[in-house]
Amino acid sequence: NCIFSNCNIGINIFPTAHSPIPTMQITNNTFTETPSNGLGISIDSYSDILLSGNSLTGPQYYGRIKGIGISLNASSPRMVGNTIQWFRTGFYCTNVSEPILEDVAGVGNNTITNNTNAVICDMSNANLGYDYGGNSICYNSAVDVWIDGGSKVFARNDSWVSHSCDPENPPGTFLI
Repeated sequence: NCIFSNCNIGINIFPTAHSPIPTMQITNNTFTETPSNGLGISIDSYSDILLSGNSLTGPQYYGRIKGIGISLNASSPRMVGNTIQWFRTGFYCTNVSEPILEDVAGVGNNTITNNTNAVICDMSNANLGYDYGGNSICYNSAVDVWIDGGSKVFARNDSWVSHSCDPENPPGTFLI
């Protein structure tokens, strides 16, 4: 229930061998005015985290959107009911991250909207909806899901909407 405004990194989780992190919940926070190449939430090498009900809004400087909403490196949090909007990349996972964007027994209700790229997976496996889905991945200007480096993405029962009927960016655009 915090407000993070004008931070290079709103929350940065980076455990070390000397300071292990217990099970954690990051819930109902608002992230706004992230500087041009900043991060809303960055999680490195840690997975026992629930991200729930957070609102992340990226910078909008002179019509250009930059930064990353949520960045994962070798991390696999569960994400439920988050809104990620107006970033260059809404959600970025790399280095064997395996995020789960749905609840244990229900839909994820995450909204990833109005970003340049909604989701980028590099050498990671993202679950955008394996059993329940229920995420809205819509109105992103370039790519909805970018899959690189041998990644796997599960996307079942999600909503996909585009700004227009542009054949170069139809709803549910995947770049593999």
